[in-house]
Amino acid sequence: MTKWEVPVLLGTIFTIFSLSRAIGKKGKTTPAEDAARVVVGMLAVLVYVLLRGIPYLLPVWIMNMAILIYRHLADMKALLVNHASKRNGR
Repeated sequence: MTKWEVPVLLGTIFTIFSLSRAIGKKGKTTPAEDAARVVVGMLAVLVYVLLRGIPYLLPVWIMNMAILIYRHLADMKALLVNHASKRNGR
């Protein structure tokens, strides 16, 4: 059922992030940007799970997302603080 669909979905998301960095010629990604890439990829998997109507994968997704948020929490906070400071002109 998801032997190839989810890896292709995640690979597509990661490729889009990588291409956007390459086009912008920004160099290597920061840990905060990597955390954002992971979270966006997992949100895309959630949309896939909901659209396919696979309710038994929802608890698995929730557990995986909880682990990823725990692991990348500091990086995501850094990204949000950096984005907020740029938004406020600081």
